[in-house]
Amino acid sequence: MWFLVLAFNMGLLASLHCIGMCGPLSILAHTNMKKSTGSFGQVSSTILYQFGRTIAYMALGLIFGLVGQAFGFVGLQKVVTIIMGTGLIVVGLFSLNIDRLMGKSPLIEKSSKLIIKVLTRYYERSGNTSVLVVGFLNGLIPCGIVYFALASATAAMSLQESVLYMLFFGLGTTPLMVLFTLFGNGIKSKFNLSYQKILPWFAFFTGFVMIWRSFAIEIPMDLSLILSMKNPVMCHW
Repeated sequence: MWFLVLAFNMGLLASLHCIGMCGPLSILAHTNMKKSTGSFGQVSSTILYQFGRTIAYMALGLIFGLVGQAFGFVGLQKVVTIIMGTGLIVVGLFSLNIDRLMGKSPLIEKSSKLIIKVLTRYYERSGNTSVLVVGFLNGLIPCGIVYFALASATAAMSLQESVLYMLFFGLGTTPLMVLFTLFGNGIKSKFNLSYQKILPWFAFFTGFVMIWRSFAIEIPMDLSLILSMKNPVMCHW
């Protein structure tokens, strides 16, 4: 349960970054809905947009969770988790711009252009389905904060935990994003924090948690282990 609470809190922190990066996209979708709906429709479309974004995070969590389980199947999950965690700590310590570094990848660059191209088409359409699709595609756009969350999802103990982690991460980003979408710059001015200042701390903390989890040992909730140690079974030959 604490892992999901951590995911939600990380989402809350990440929403400061989302306002700067995804906020304008959210406002654009909200503005398009104003043309054909009333206030209730505008609010519901905003929530629908965030729901689509969260579904995208869950889908990515499923994919990266499968990768993590594959490493676990061959006994390499712990090693990979430590390597990824160490890498994130390095990113945090040296304040590396992960968005810029990942953007240099030809694969990520091509995928970003493709997603934005499809996004442009759906922005021109109206209706709840279009808003949901726009939110989903927005969640697929490569983003440094999401990379960090997915790194944690990859290190999860099970596939279900990976998906749930990204679900709670998405839910954590929702409250501030909804407020920003509905009230615009009035909210942004209250949280005028550069996302580039957030990323290093976010990276360092995520890396620390990943390494800690890789070495964590589950202690049984009952006293059976302690009792067995106090009263060991004696074998007589």
